[in-house]
Amino acid sequence: MELNILTAPITTQEIEWRVQSQTKDGQKIIVLPY
Repeated sequence: MELNILTAPITTQEIEWRVQSQTKDGQKIIVLPY
């Protein structure tokens, strides 16, 4: 694998957001980019 592929900027289309946790009442969440 070439180094330039690994160091290339990430586009917004390549990012997924996943919920890591949320409060018991569901009003607040913590999300992580993948």
